[in-house]
Amino acid sequence: MSVVYHTHFMCNRTFIHQYEYLWPYLRDLYGTPGITETVNMDHIKEHYYTTHPDVTPTGIIARGPDLDWDAPHDRDRLTGSPPTPHAGD
Repeated sequence: MSVVYHTHFMCNRTFIHQYEYLWPYLRDLYGTPGITETVNMDHIKEHYYTTHPDVTPTGIIARGPDLDWDAPHDRDRLTGSPPTPHAGD
């Protein structure tokens, strides 16, 4: 999840919201009844940034990214076959 993994663990070269097809898919999943109410982004960030002193010894919690998980996912525009991956993706 970009709110933690990109900055805290430095394991992604790109933020999740920068992926054209993956970001709408995640917003669609997040909006699924029964899922949204189980996700607390502030708690997730606080947990990761304060319980891994070997990764973030200061315990400073990053402010961003500020993602709009409730934005329309617009997945209905994705019809047909999945796109062909680009070289290097």
